[in-house]
Amino acid sequence: MNKRVLKILCTPEPAFLLPGIPPVAIGTALGVKAAGELNLLLSCLAVLSIICINAGSNMLNDYFDHLSGNDWLNTNRTVFGGGSGYIQDGIISPEQMRTAGMLALGAGAAIGLLIVIISASPFILILGIIGVLAGILWTLPPFSFCYRCPGEGYIFTVFGILPTAGAYYLQTGRLAWEIAPPAVITGLLIAGTALLNSIPDTEADMAAGKKTFPAVFGIKKAVMLYRALVILSYITALLSLLIAESFENGAVFYLFVSPLGAACIISASQKRLSEKGVNLPNALNISHYVCMAAAVTVGIAVS
Repeated sequence: MNKRVLKILCTPEPAFLLPGIPPVAIGTALGVKAAGELNLLLSCLAVLSIICINAGSNMLNDYFDHLSGNDWLNTNRTVFGGGSGYIQDGIISPEQMRTAGMLALGAGAAIGLLIVIISASPFILILGIIGVLAGILWTLPPFSFCYRCPGEGYIFTVFGILPTAGAYYLQTGRLAWEIAPPAVITGLLIAGTALLNSIPDTEADMAAGKKTFPAVFGIKKAVMLYRALVILSYITALLSLLIAESFENGAVFYLFVSPLGAACIISASQKRLSEKGVNLPNALNISHYVCMAAAVTVGIAVS
């Protein structure tokens, strides 16, 4: 294999890794609480599968953003958005990036198939097919959903709700109402992360015809939506104290993270996000997302 392709596969950006871990960690924690035991193998395989799918989707997004000219037009690339820049910086050719993305998606699908074989679950098979298709259709022409409509609802469902519920199912062999609150919280925050990370790319997205939320509705409304998603995650936690007893500790532990959530809301201003090279709101957001996952997982584990 070409050394440059190997480099990309072996050193994925944090953006490839972080989104996949919290949903599986939270779903697994609640599933273990319900089942009384941990299936470590299935849990680890689930994490690896979703990381590969996220990585493949991002790599293919880089490839198709190269073809559309999007990443070449972007003069505000940050560590949180604007593509990896591997193609633009000459680190890897477009064809190699495409190959790397397909290999990553293939690895995710293969791991998912192994999970299906071990669990013998048609439900997990369906989830796996949805996950792989979601990773492909998000960027692949003629579908290219990311170029056709704002994708926050798509990300909320595919990368928030489904992996959280799937991880719970792997531990329990069933679905239950108790997984809904943490799945919604995770979905809201991962959708918010994607939204916030897309704001610096607004000018390039508009020029390339990529219909992200900020490109369609403007940065001001994107900031309002981001703040609303963070607030809704805490409202969900508060409501779960009344309707989801098994998630009570997880909700309480998440509420302890609220000062960081408030910092995210304050830092994500239209003025700040309209400036080039600003990373503070995105860094705070990632920290909040990770702290949420850690707090909720620990809260469930000690309950």
